[in-house]
Amino acid sequence: MSTCDVLVMDSGSGGLSIWQALTATMPALETVYLADFNHYPYGEQTEAALIDRLRHLVGRCVEMWQPKIVVIACNTASTVVLDALRAQFPLPFVGVVPAIKVAAAASRQHRIGLLATPGTIKRSYIDRLVEQFAAHCTVVRVGSSELVHMAERRIRNWGGESVQQQDDAEQLTAIIEPFREAACDQVVLGCTHFPLLRAEFEKALPEAAWVDSTAAICRRVNALWAEVATGEAGLGGQERRAHHVLLYTEPKPAAGADRQRIAVVDEQWRAAMRRMGFDSIERFK
Repeated sequence: MSTCDVLVMDSGSGGLSIWQALTATMPALETVYLADFNHYPYGEQTEAALIDRLRHLVGRCVEMWQPKIVVIACNTASTVVLDALRAQFPLPFVGVVPAIKVAAAASRQHRIGLLATPGTIKRSYIDRLVEQFAAHCTVVRVGSSELVHMAERRIRNWGGESVQQQDDAEQLTAIIEPFREAACDQVVLGCTHFPLLRAEFEKALPEAAWVDSTAAICRRVNALWAEVATGEAGLGGQERRAHHVLLYTEPKPAAGADRQRIAVVDEQWRAAMRRMGFDSIERFK
């Protein structure tokens, strides 16, 4: 039976921002990344659907790969399913929490933004984070699914020329305009897809600092790894070439304009994933 050190999961390519950071800081880790395109994006799913889906997928992956650590690399899913997963599986789970605490502490103007999916910005969990860490700040919330689709288009061109760059740039600038109008000096990227667009955000609104949870996730995984795998790979890793497997579920079919709003698994996407560093790409049934 195959095994892996860390399993990273998201509804599409967004969690690759987490996966990239993990494999850069802990290069000896054997990883599996699961892109659940069949339920993409998680930000548009109901809480009940997310819990059922993640329980099923984690169960299958535990059976097939026996991961030592599982990273739910999605803000929406993390706010919904972590308790259920921890109750069902005797594994350490790491979720992604929007970096509201960090942004609020760093803001000199006491005006911060939260850029996430429409589902995430409405969660009561976000309300609690704001109340606990940013009560002294004006918090501007912007929810966008289109930016998720934009990031998916970017990832398909990893290492190559981007598509629709001008149209995307204009749309991105319009979406984040509320942060400019409110003079936010810190903006939280509350979706793991969004760090894939960081360069575009910084160009469109250079006066704001764009904050995400990637570094915190890496620190947490490294700390857990020290507990569950003493003597194995840690920061810096061992003298071995780690193997990385990319699993994907079949995207739902779409036609016409809707094709811009789904992830398409084709040779262009596969080539981008190989350039990113995956050794094998497999359909997850």
